[in-house]
Amino acid sequence: MYTTNHRVFNPNYNTNNIRNKKIYSEIFQENDYNTAKIDGDWRSNPQIGYSKGFNRYLYQPSIRGMHCDDVINETIEHLEAFKETNNFVWICIPDLHDIADEYETRLSTQIKSSINIRPLAKNVETSVNKKYDEGKIERYKIQLARIDTYLNILYKYIIEKYNDDEFIVSLVSDHGQGYFIRENEEMLEQERIKVPFMLRGKNIPQGECFEMVQSMDLFPIILNSIGIEDFKDRDGIVPKYFGGGVGRSYTISETFFPKTPYKATINDKVHKFFFEAEGLCGVDGRFELGNFKTKLINKKNNSDESKENTDKLNKYIDIIIDHIKEYIIY
Repeated sequence: MYTTNHRVFNPNYNTNNIRNKKIYSEIFQENDYNTAKIDGDWRSNPQIGYSKGFNRYLYQPSIRGMHCDDVINETIEHLEAFKETNNFVWICIPDLHDIADEYETRLSTQIKSSINIRPLAKNVETSVNKKYDEGKIERYKIQLARIDTYLNILYKYIIEKYNDDEFIVSLVSDHGQGYFIRENEEMLEQERIKVPFMLRGKNIPQGECFEMVQSMDLFPIILNSIGIEDFKDRDGIVPKYFGGGVGRSYTISETFFPKTPYKATINDKVHKFFFEAEGLCGVDGRFELGNFKTKLINKKNNSDESKENTDKLNKYIDIIIDHIKEYIIY
């Protein structure tokens, strides 16, 4: 779902909005899958509500363990223990957050990074608001290589134990990184909103999908591939590449972070549109539009084409206004 629909956006307040909404783990559970979540991310604390629909929930904040080596080992242990069942396993590898949060990383990454970029102090801003930092970028790449090493162990296990029509493996991320975005660039630039989206397995076509795809399309794709009926009330779709009927002509990304202006971006294959409200988001996400700001940027040459293409500019303004209409304070 879009943030406007699930309403999980305030880091200081929980929400009951999804209490009466079925989530994807419940669909798998209802279809006789043995469901499990193996996780070290602090926002995955079971008390927040994401334990719905799981038969087994293995959780520990990753500051004291449950980094990628633990997560991979526990995943293999789980699959070995319950290999006679149909398994749906959602795992979260939180190690990349150590870079944004200025934590020291493991030995193999320490010796590969320059001594002058090692974290000496922790900043107070949230990870989403980190500024451009070449040191963090270097550490990020090193950490990615370490994660790949452990993921390869899991991939080899799956390939050895299962036929290609007996599994679907997906690899996605929740967001990009702000420390890739240079000063004076937009907060919702490509480096923050574009994420990996990879799948392999049963009824997943080999190749590269060039359609506009959003993270919320992940489970519709998977359910369609294994023949399970999806929600009717959803924002995700099955792209044409994966067997769906109608593709997306654009994608929407947004931020409702409290005490900051509401911001959104629409991306199509030619342009990136930016929208920023004047008012600040309250604890409930509502805000005043005020004198909102917009831009329509050509992706190829990074030029502002707001004046040259007013029809598209106004179309995207109308789309965002309609999208956030329940949150506007008039």
